[in-house]
Amino acid sequence: MAKNLELISDYYRYRIESKILTPIVTLEFLLGATLPPIPSAILVSLGFSMIGSYIGTFIKIKDELSTINEIQKIYDEIIRHYSKLNEVFDFNNPVEIYALYVYAVEKGYLSFHHNFEYGQTDEDVEKEISGLSGVEIILGHGVCRHFSGMLNDIFKESGVESKKCYVFSYDESKKNLYIPNHVIVVAKDDGVMYILDPTNSLIFKPGDSKSIYVSEDAYAYMSPFERLKLGKNLEFSSREDDENQMNKSIKICSENRDILKSFYKENKDLYEEIVQKKLSLQKYF
Repeated sequence: MAKNLELISDYYRYRIESKILTPIVTLEFLLGATLPPIPSAILVSLGFSMIGSYIGTFIKIKDELSTINEIQKIYDEIIRHYSKLNEVFDFNNPVEIYALYVYAVEKGYLSFHHNFEYGQTDEDVEKEISGLSGVEIILGHGVCRHFSGMLNDIFKESGVESKKCYVFSYDESKKNLYIPNHVIVVAKDDGVMYILDPTNSLIFKPGDSKSIYVSEDAYAYMSPFERLKLGKNLEFSSREDDENQMNKSIKICSENRDILKSFYKENKDLYEEIVQKKLSLQKYF
């Protein structure tokens, strides 16, 4: 599961230092500068005011950390519940697990309002909790990092070796890219590698170059550094096998929507808890 305590710690350390050190420097200046004498009563009042402000800040931070920790636990519980669906459907292969996930997201079974829309506003970005990207799927919206974040969490909970991977994704109209612009998931099972793009429901296969992977008219360029992390002598399943497995799995999902409807109904209260707790946060990451 995604763990974000270090990110939270770093953020709040910056937040606290910036709020505390600036007034302290100001106070030192007031005390040491060559200015008309300041009555001691004013300085004492200023000092108590600053202390009160800092105490309030620390209390608020403690509350926010507690809320984020609660969101983490609820999210983990949802992922555990969802992963059991793979057992219900008897899905063990990464492509089967991937197909169920794509279907569940598209049909809204993993979102509170039973509806999912691709995209994220500037406000959504500001309110996102670092390290818990999958939460955005539950809120009913998201982009590639959210799709891939939750899929990666599901794979790990299901015992499948996986990792998120940052790539240069492009079609014929986007060839001059200089920084990674897309997040996908790489899964490995029985020595076979699967390069999955849950955002676009694609499965990539090796192209002419070792670092270029192809799916229909889409291309993903993986930096040599990212590719080295995958290991050597990579083995891939055939495109035909994957397509057959994907189509078969989607059909099974469609024919058994009642199972997914029951899952949604049983977990809707958990979805709502996440929504309410996220709204209660005074500051988002």
